[in-house]
Amino acid sequence: MSAYARGGTGGAASTDRPSGGGGGGGIVHLVSSQISSSGQVLVSGGVGGTNGAANSVVDPVVGGGGGGGACGGDGGSGGYVQANGTPVSGASGSIGHSFETLADPQTQF
Repeated sequence: MSAYARGGTGGAASTDRPSGGGGGGGIVHLVSSQISSSGQVLVSGGVGGTNGAANSVVDPVVGGGGGGGACGGDGGSGGYVQANGTPVSGASGSIGHSFETLADPQTQF
């Protein structure tokens, strides 16, 4: 069994904005009377978006990169643009959370 709750990748930079931050990793909570150690549980944060080249933000009105969304882990901060038009990358999101509870879930129904 594998469970994936990875954060998404931030948006790429363009001529009017820097890259966005990556999303925070999610939350996986396994509840069972037996939990196998085979398989994977991935709750990694998403990487910040692809950055543009130096002086690539050329539009007269620019915005900042959006911050990454969050669930378990923190979303990465959005990028910004230097005065010379060079974008600075958005940050990656942080890792989420994985929990295991050894219990019989039938008692909950």
